Amino acid sequence: MKKIKITEAQLGVLTNLIESSVRDRVVSKLKKELDSFYSRTMGTVKKGGEYFDKPMIQNEVSGEMITPKALFDYMCYKHKGLNKEFIETVIRDWYDGIKGNNLSKNVKM
Repeated sequence: MKKIKITEAQLGVLTNLIESSVRDRVVSKLKKELDSFYSRTMGTVKKGGEYFDKPMIQNEVSGEMITPKALFDYMCYKHKGLNKEFIETVIRDWYDGIKGNNLSKNVKM
């Protein structure tokens, strides 16, 4: 096996390439899971005698409407190794209509 020498700048570039490809795959996997099993919807909530529209998520398998918080809790339970802020960002961006695998915030996985 041959050894090569690289500079710190080159190591940084290689590290960014590897991390970004892993990050893209994880975002793509979570997005595909959300697209397959959930859909965005609005629910009506009664509060103080008035009715308000509230963002909700419909579980396509059971037909049940759940809150974004319930989905977040489930996704954190299912994907325990991921950062909670990362999962929250993926869910929020998915709800808003994520384009590609680019998140609105740069958060750690």
